[in-house]
Amino acid sequence: MRYFSLLKESVRSGTIAALVMIPFGLLLKFLDLRVGYYGPKFGALLFGEPNRFVLFLQHLVFKICIDVTSRKFVANEGARD
Repeated sequence: MRYFSLLKESVRSGTIAALVMIPFGLLLKFLDLRVGYYGPKFGALLFGEPNRFVLFLQHLVFKICIDVTSRKFVANEGARD
């Protein structure tokens, strides 16, 4: 049950983090700064020519994976104290 709650919280937090970062990414792109460079390249590697929806889903999955691994790392570090 502990892993299910960790996964559920990670999906929730990762989704929120992914959605919150979208306006900042658009602002940086509007300012002509280099943002979102590797996401489309990785999407092209996996899916050929990805559309915006595929890139959005890829962004969500990356954020959720990062959240799961960071929570797992923090949980392990707390257990050592």
